[in-house]
Amino acid sequence: TGGSVLVVGESGVGKSSLLRCLAGLWDADEGEIFTPAGLVFLPQKPFMCVGSLRAQVCYPRLGEPRDEASTQARDARVRDILERVHLGQPLCQFGLDGVEAWEDVLSLGEQQRVCFARLLFHRPRFAIMDESTSALDLDLEESCMRLVVEARITMLAVAHRPSVRKHFQHVLRMRRDGQHELVPVEQRESDVQVERFT
Repeated sequence: TGGSVLVVGESGVGKSSLLRCLAGLWDADEGEIFTPAGLVFLPQKPFMCVGSLRAQVCYPRLGEPRDEASTQARDARVRDILERVHLGQPLCQFGLDGVEAWEDVLSLGEQQRVCFARLLFHRPRFAIMDESTSALDLDLEESCMRLVVEARITMLAVAHRPSVRKHFQHVLRMRRDGQHELVPVEQRESDVQVERFT
């Protein structure tokens, strides 16, 4: 239908299962799923690879550019993206070359922002986001979501705050009986409730 889709519904209706199947992480019980090229999955608990802060942003593309000019351009871009997702403090503390146990050094909110930095670095056409802003406060969530919209990345997301709704064009309501409805977000403005699921 075009545009980003926010997936809502009661806890246990299968929202996260749907996203994981679409991302290719789980197999569907029946039928076939065809996913487009250029799709990235952002989980609630990010994966931090072994390596430098630079590697966290560039993951899974860990190779080095061919020449010094390309390396400098890449590093400047990585620094800019880290600043834009409000990770300037770890950048100043560790630099791009610092190697740490990032899952221990960074808070969950910082790790989630690293995932947004990856998204902005690679700029895929599509992002599947499974509560990928759950550890961010309202201001950081708004800032990161706005950056994704500005990058023209189409989102399919589960989120737990009503404030994110303005970044989507459609709402997919999932029900316990297996039924669902896809409607324009404006149509549900008065009654869509985005609940917090744990």
